[in-house]
Amino acid sequence: MYFLRLLLHNVRGPISFADLKTVDDITYSTFEESCRARNLLVDDLQWELTMEEAVSTVTANELRELFAIVIVFCMLPNPVDLWERFKNDMTYDIHRQMQLQFGSDTPINFSNSMYNECLLRIQTYPMGED
Repeated sequence: MYFLRLLLHNVRGPISFADLKTVDDITYSTFEESCRARNLLVDDLQWELTMEEAVSTVTANELRELFAIVIVFCMLPNPVDLWERFKNDMTYDIHRQMQLQFGSDTPINFSNSMYNECLLRIQTYPMGED
């Protein structure tokens, strides 16, 4: 869906899905391939935008799962940057749980132990395993 939306924002006057997938008289099999052929996917920006959009609509657990999918299947040039940008969002539920445990009056900052717990949870997602 992301690649389709990216094409719809960048291709003038498409008349069909096939038209969106066609670049220089070559019809690609996926919207992603068409985006790449049009040089719309030069860096990690599309994944930052995807994560940004997801932050406002999904839970921390779902955001972690999205992050895992992106780093496993999308060949990010620099996954550490994406982690650094969204680690607080992906760790929000762990942070909230700690706040509840120690009382809502006690301010608790995000910590390395919370981030490690988040990474451990990400590591448990099955990625194409039987």
